Amino acid sequence: MSTIVQTDVAELRKEAETGDPRAAYRLAEAYRHGRAVDVNPKLAFTWYERAAKGGYRRAQYRLGSCFADGTGCARDQEQALHWFLEAAEQNYSTAQTAAAWCYQTGTGCEADPGQALNWYYAAAVNGNPVAQFNLGEMYAHGRGVDQDFVSAARHYRSAAGQGYRKAQLNLALLCAQGKGLPQDNNEALHWCHEAAESGYAKAQYNLGLMHAGGIGCLPDDEEAADWFYRAASQGFAKAQYNLGKMYLHGTGLIEDREQGLYWLRRAADEDCVEALYDLAKYYQDGAVVEADPEQALTWLTRAAEQGSAKAQYELGRRYILQALEGQTTPDAANWYERAALQGHRQAQFALGVCYAKGVGVRKDAANAYSWMRIAAENGLRKAQYRADKIERRLDTPTLRAGRELVKKTRERIVHQA
Repeated sequence: MSTIVQTDVAELRKEAETGDPRAAYRLAEAYRHGRAVDVNPKLAFTWYERAAKGGYRRAQYRLGSCFADGTGCARDQEQALHWFLEAAEQNYSTAQTAAAWCYQTGTGCEADPGQALNWYYAAAVNGNPVAQFNLGEMYAHGRGVDQDFVSAARHYRSAAGQGYRKAQLNLALLCAQGKGLPQDNNEALHWCHEAAESGYAKAQYNLGLMHAGGIGCLPDDEEAADWFYRAASQGFAKAQYNLGKMYLHGTGLIEDREQGLYWLRRAADEDCVEALYDLAKYYQDGAVVEADPEQALTWLTRAAEQGSAKAQYELGRRYILQALEGQTTPDAANWYERAALQGHRQAQFALGVCYAKGVGVRKDAANAYSWMRIAAENGLRKAQYRADKIERRLDTPTLRAGRELVKKTRERIVHQA
């Protein structure tokens, strides 16, 4: 659109007041963006509404956006969907995508995956890359449709070809994994590079992984470090963690402990569990920094709270040892259980021991058997021995209860995953 000057605004207002919806839309845009007038969301809304009621589809979409965001009016998601649909019915792909998202998320309506799929399809056929990507997501994750990686790859490719970087990265990952299309590391590298060059931090991180692992290229730690740095500089925590580790080990970079710790702390500030756990380990053993048990416990607790099974297991072990020494440690076995539900077999075994001996929890033979059996199924040989030993000692009702707990615990682990 050409630049609007004050004389144009006056002319637009005259035309808009005569009922010209296109003029009303352009006037609304002027108030929205402050083109030759002061920014005024309420006046923008007023003129979008006039244009929308005149049937102008772009204004209908903008009016829906105003209702969705509460810009110039009270937020009203039902009205937002109404106007998105008005524009969508006129084949406006951006509005079709917005309406699909409303149906997908239940915003302004009951969630309706079928309607979401229909409107995403309509927008995708019209070439909308966001709709094409979202269709790919629905098929890739089985949201409202049967999981279908072939369809996911097809829709990702349509969006990727238009430069939509999220689709480029997802297509790269499918190429690398051979899901929905032949496994092709060279094509994976190509699409990941396309997304990374656009400044997409997640793609830059993945491109770093590809160069580090020699996926679609020769291994190149220096190139990997460069891409990790680009992503890390944008605040991508996993890249910050990898960059920190590379500095600490001198991999692809000159070894620099100060820089390594700097990037690890940056990652930890973003609650990167790997960084939190490593900092706990460094402060505990004093190999990278001066040993500080209090700092170690602080970082370990944060890692555990963020879901690190290793940290949860180690924290549980600390508290159980304190309990054995007679110290009060409320919920000492809780950390073991949290790690155990993530499939950590040593934690599963330890929790079984806690129930068998009544340490940190009430003594419970059925639960002891259950956790030992789960750990044994997870490949821990000593748990197999203990489970068999417990089983031989249990009476029939307790053994029946223990076996029922095994089934329920398996379900809990699957649900947790």
